[in-house]
Amino acid sequence: MPNQIRCYLGCIIALGSLAIVASLAQWQCSDHQRFTIYFLLALLAGALKVRLPGMTGTYSLTFLFVLIGVEDLTLAETLLIACSSMIVQSIWRAERPRAVQVTFNVAAVAISVAIAFPIARSPQIHPFAGDVVVRLSLAAVVYYVTNTLVVSGILALVEAKPLKNIWFQWLRWSFRYYLIGVATAIAFVASSRTVGWTLSLIVLPVMYVEYLWFHVSIRSQQPRPRGPCEAGAAKYLRSR
Repeated sequence: MPNQIRCYLGCIIALGSLAIVASLAQWQCSDHQRFTIYFLLALLAGALKVRLPGMTGTYSLTFLFVLIGVEDLTLAETLLIACSSMIVQSIWRAERPRAVQVTFNVAAVAISVAIAFPIARSPQIHPFAGDVVVRLSLAAVVYYVTNTLVVSGILALVEAKPLKNIWFQWLRWSFRYYLIGVATAIAFVASSRTVGWTLSLIVLPVMYVEYLWFHVSIRSQQPRPRGPCEAGAAKYLRSR
């Protein structure tokens, strides 16, 4: 493994591990039933993944529960849910995933959550404290940009391609899907304020329908042959 890749992997894994340990050290859970339901649904969401055309990576519904966690859970709860969902995504129906692949994926998600969560709840947006749309939209932008850039960084190093080209590929294939997920999260949180979180769960199947449509749409795209660089990238990162 080249030193650049080794260094990048080491930095991301170290930062992600630090975020996880620091947040879990302050563990709090005010509603165990809600946390358990969200946790189990997030594990299912991690299995609902789609492989993006021309890229060494997959995309899942994990982000949906990150956004919901920003409103309904603590940072530690949200991190645990997101990282567990990413583990499922990384190993479910994957071709012999290596430990470093899974660890990197989890660390990338941990970093993204650790940055997006406090920004969405920062005092600077206090004037909009009651606006669910503003908070979740801000969290969604920060999470998406951070997560895709971290992953694009390793792919750019492995495939020897410009970072912006890799990132634009993520943007091209996942952004529309992500927007629908953000809208679903906002609808879920808004409805939970009036009818409660248990009844609001009926909103979430909307994303499953979107996943099915996205899955069919992606599969209809003609896959291009893999070159040597892409085959090499698969050794380091198979899941997103």
